[in-house]
Amino acid sequence: MDVVFSKKQLNILKKLNEADDSFGMSVTNSEDDGDSSSVRKDAEAIAQKDPNGNNEIIQTQTYIDKEIPSANRNQKMVFNAGTGSVGQAASQAQKFINTTNPANLPGQIIINRKHNVNSSREIKGKLVEVTTFKKKELDKFLKSL
Repeated sequence: MDVVFSKKQLNILKKLNEADDSFGMSVTNSEDDGDSSSVRKDAEAIAQKDPNGNNEIIQTQTYIDKEIPSANRNQKMVFNAGTGSVGQAASQAQKFINTTNPANLPGQIIINRKHNVNSSREIKGKLVEVTTFKKKELDKFLKSL
């Protein structure tokens, strides 16, 4: 399957991949069992330790038992918690991990705790729109291409 990105989309992906990882706290599998059952618990535990509301970076490889391709290890996907619960965003991330082929998973999933779902943010001084899709919406969009 070929996926076509516009230049704007590629620039956004490039900026996300270049973004400094120091803007968040790392979340890894506390059970070290190779499945995503503890994503929500781990993310909520980090959120309790970080009252400043920094973003959380889920290390995807620790939550699956298959190897993520090396080309995907620097890729990131953003789920927005905004002013809502980190647990909700972590549950969405867990569902994404469970329903996505490991060959297509990004190396990191970022739980954005600083903005509302339909907000924009700055990466290296440039404004970037952040939009989230439900898996069905994304699949429908990709099929339409």
